[in-house]
Amino acid sequence: MLRNLFYVLLATLVFFIAMALFPLIAVGYILLLGYAIVKG
Repeated sequence: MLRNLFYVLLATLVFFIAMALFPLIAVGYILLLGYAIVKG
């Protein structure tokens, strides 16, 4: 029971970390793309 709870907590934590990092990755990718377009 405790092990299952731990896995649920871990999955939730990973999900929240991914949701927090996704905008940063998206913004970085857009900036990189814009830079490539301006330079290229």
